[in-house]
Parts: sequence; C-alpha cells; structure tokens
Amino acid sequence: MKKYLALRYDKTFKKGANAPMLIGVTDNEGYKEDAVVKLMSGESMSTVAFMKETMGSFIAHELELNTPKACTVIIEDEFINSQNGAVGFQNIKQSKGLNYGTHYVLDLLLFTHHSELNKQSIPMALKYSTLT
Repeated sequence: MKKYLALRYDKTFKKGANAPMLIGVTDNEGYKEDAVVKLMSGESMSTVAFMKETMGSFIAHELELNTPKACTVIIEDEFINSQNGAVGFQNIKQSKGLNYGTHYVLDLLLFTHHSELNKQSIPMALKYSTLT
C-alpha cells in the first residue's frame, strides 16, 4: 500500500461517521494528488478499523469492483501546524502519524445497503451474486 505525506487540507465530507477529509498529498517522488482520509481520531477509527478498511479495499480490487485504491496518509507536525485555528484542527492534531486513506475519485457513486441499483450497476452486482 502506497504511503503519502499530507500537504493541504481541502474539506471535510458531510457524510461518514469518521468525518473523512479531502487532503492534498504527495508521495516520496513528489507526485501530488488528492486523498480521502479517515483520521485515526475519528469516531470509529482504530488500528483494527484501519486493517478492516485495508482488507476490504484489497478484496474489492481482487473482485474487480470499482472502488478507490487504499493508501496510507502520514500526518506530520508541519501539516498539523498549518491547520492551527482551522475547523478540525484538534482531530488532525490527534491523528499525527499513519492514517487510512483512499485515492480521491471525483463524482464516485457511493452505495450503502439502502441504495437502489441502476441499469449500469445491476450486471456488476449479478456477477458476484451467490444466488445466480
């Protein structure tokens, strides 16, 4: 799983128990992109939750499901200090170190157990159904 360094806070998403954040990140070669980060200080995040998220992502990719690829986002003092006084500062400060993230995919459709399938998603669901 690729590691990235947090550089820039963009926003906090309204949905999600862990209040995931969109954060600009860079890898060790200087390549920059955006990641959705679930901070370790999140309501239901822990080391075990981090591992479950990682395994879920790995399984989804093995099943060829259209999901963002998991990554690790490292939060260091420089990023923390740049957020001093901003909304979410305490959560960022308490999440120093390794945090679970995924590569940001613009306009990715989110599904829950309450979501209805559309015409494009039915074949994918049937592909992995144990009832067919």
